[in-house]
Amino acid sequence: MAKQAEARMPLFFRIQPSLPEPAYRQVVNAVRDALRRGDVRRGERLPSIRVLAHDLAINPNTVARAYRELEHLGIVASRRGSGFELRGAPASAPRARQRLCAAVREALLDLTPREIAKTVRQTLPAREAPHAVKRQ
Repeated sequence: MAKQAEARMPLFFRIQPSLPEPAYRQVVNAVRDALRRGDVRRGERLPSIRVLAHDLAINPNTVARAYRELEHLGIVASRRGSGFELRGAPASAPRARQRLCAAVREALLDLTPREIAKTVRQTLPAREAPHAVKRQ
């Protein structure tokens, strides 16, 4: 009996050994980015750990670590005997932004505008702040 071909997510990335980012993190980010771009969809199966490790020329333990991280993030679900399936992004950007705004509003209730500006300046390095905070 012929073995059925494994359904595989298209491989849209390569591991870049020259990057400071570990290989497992590159795999995690590549899957997240592919999902965000729509290159892969919810319900698609990821390649098996062995297949992806072979395709990327990395250790299977590295792929297993990436898949565990993706599972922890809620992006994939492990299916016993059938591998890992994409679940989708854990939270949409609009909902995440709403939750962040609500948390910020709650945190700022007892602060004056001057205290808020000071906290922002101390927290964000100047190059990361998208807009300058005016001093009061």
